Amino acid sequence: MNDSKTSIRLGTAFLAPVSLGRCGTPEAPWELPVSAGPPADADEGTGTCGQGARPREVLIEEALKTSEIEGEKLDVQAVRSSVARRLGLPTAGLPFSSNRQADGVVEILLDATQGHDEEPTTARLFGWHAALFPTGYSGLHKINVASWRDDREGPMRVISGPVGRETIHYQAPPA
Repeated sequence: MNDSKTSIRLGTAFLAPVSLGRCGTPEAPWELPVSAGPPADADEGTGTCGQGARPREVLIEEALKTSEIEGEKLDVQAVRSSVARRLGLPTAGLPFSSNRQADGVVEILLDATQGHDEEPTTARLFGWHAALFPTGYSGLHKINVASWRDDREGPMRVISGPVGRETIHYQAPPA
């Protein structure tokens, strides 16, 4: 077993050391430095190669499901590759597959779990928003990224349906 440790850089913050090379294979489980505690079916941070959810798989699943809730379908291989790269882990067996959406969601999840005890500052929230929309567009629509919303173009709404027959599900109070 390799007990080497590495610090993970996420944006301008360094995360706690992560054990690399558990069980001696590229597909081995590794510890996510999440102090909020593992899910009930996780390996309890023992570092063993036992049954139960591997923390890496929990992070990958969380990224996929979180995006799915928002109507985004991320490429599973892009998420796996992003998780491995962000944690400085070997990517053997993973095709290099990257996209900005997967990278942004993984970066936010790591920041949120690593800094769960930190106050959500304006800079941190705007950083998350910029990670989700690095081009300043949502689809074909230009959006204001990393700033507070305003009502210059009308109230913020959650809308679905075809053009001309939209359904407004929610309208935010005035900015």
